[in-house]
Amino acid sequence: MVNCFLPSHILSIFAIFEFIFFCILLIFCLKFANKMGRSQRKIPLDWEKYTPIGSVIQGTRIFAFKTPLKPELQDRICKTKRFTTSDLFRMVEGNGKSIGLIINCSNTKRYYDAQDITGMCIEYKELQCPGRGFLVRTDLVKDFIQIIDDFLNRNSDNDLLIGVHCSDGINRSGYLVCCYLICKLGWSSHDALNAFENARRSPIQRGSYIQSLHKTDSDRRASSTLTTRRNVFSDGTAEKTLTSLFEQEAAANSMQQFFQLEQQFKQFASSTCPDLNTFSPVHVPPVPQRSANIAKASSIQQVSSSLDTARGERSYNDDDKSQASNIDYESMGKVLPKEAVSKSQSRRERRQRREKMFSVMKRGRFWEINEMRDAMKNI
Repeated sequence: MVNCFLPSHILSIFAIFEFIFFCILLIFCLKFANKMGRSQRKIPLDWEKYTPIGSVIQGTRIFAFKTPLKPELQDRICKTKRFTTSDLFRMVEGNGKSIGLIINCSNTKRYYDAQDITGMCIEYKELQCPGRGFLVRTDLVKDFIQIIDDFLNRNSDNDLLIGVHCSDGINRSGYLVCCYLICKLGWSSHDALNAFENARRSPIQRGSYIQSLHKTDSDRRASSTLTTRRNVFSDGTAEKTLTSLFEQEAAANSMQQFFQLEQQFKQFASSTCPDLNTFSPVHVPPVPQRSANIAKASSIQQVSSSLDTARGERSYNDDDKSQASNIDYESMGKVLPKEAVSKSQSRRERRQRREKMFSVMKRGRFWEINEMRDAMKNI
């Protein structure tokens, strides 16, 4: 019927398109069937070049190994490189250990039968860890840590081992194990990576995994520091520490001012009486009557000897109130002319002034020292 109404050349075009469509459909079906067949018999990439099993990480019960394969998947593999679940059990038991838990991180069940493990009374857990987008799955890390903690709590009275594997037992397995060492055991990222590499005898090969581990370690340290600071401020330790620091700083400033004042007193004493600079730590501004007293060196030497004698025999009273009430700042630093007083009276007055200065310095009250200094400036 259609042939009666359509030209022959149009019919030929329809026939060509129909033929092309059926060819494309046939090719697609063949490729899909071939892919399904190969996927059922394909082994992980570079699976043969990795060692079957690593040693136990020091300080833990964890070890990593590559995924065992079914016997039918190893037809084209050399017998010396084949690795099955039976080989896994034999290698572990050869070291005098036993497996208590196996965690599968390979995101597939086609490499071996889980019944081979559970049939040996070994716990079996699966974590669907995809090859792509694995790092953003923080829930997988939490689940991994929780699985290990639960197992250790139930088996604290034995030394059963925990086996972790992905396809090759290197990248995803290494990342999860290192996360456990960093987040749970408090290891640094460098220590965790070195420990895994030494145990597995192969480093983690994906740079993004290594960078993520370093970031995890950095975040853990920052969180730990923040928690410590919060605890310090919550129990009042920070306030006590700050108060102590302020008190220490104030005391240091006061002592510095005291030493500066003492140095000034020493400089004045050495300029007034060179022989008495070791006795008087007090600095007094220059006195107008000084020129009349230093004219005779003999009288200065007599004063020096008298003061040295008084230094050894004189005892100072530690009563602050009585000494503070007897201080006369107006008379400190004054030197009377020789004609007005006798030599003995002059020596006695100078000795009294020195004693007053020392009493003020001994008590260490800066307000008294400042008043004494102001009084001597006004002389």
